Amino acid sequence: MIAPRTSRALNAQTELTTRGNLLQGPLPRPGTWELGETGIDFVPEDPARGRTQVRWEDVDEVRCDIVREHVRSLTVETVTGERAVMIAADSLGVLRTIAAHVGRDRLVDVNAAG
Repeated sequence: MIAPRTSRALNAQTELTTRGNLLQGPLPRPGTWELGETGIDFVPEDPARGRTQVRWEDVDEVRCDIVREHVRSLTVETVTGERAVMIAADSLGVLRTIAAHVGRDRLVDVNAAG
């Protein structure tokens, strides 16, 4: 489940921090992605918007838009059917960190043939 908006950090230890956007609604929200031992935490540039957080145990599937070894976007789908679409500066690092926590079996390449 994507946690309600909050100002509190999800992770005590951050494994990867990268700039990027959250695509929810008509306009992208710029900010910082923080991935750690507990889950994925998006910290928007506008603090009034609140953080968007997804715990690792709530991740059902991660859809990866990969073109020529470049990860264009990641869509994290939760067990409750909610989605968070991520665009990150270090998208390959984000993909590797997610795979380390949820397993490669939950990653889906949306452009794969077959």
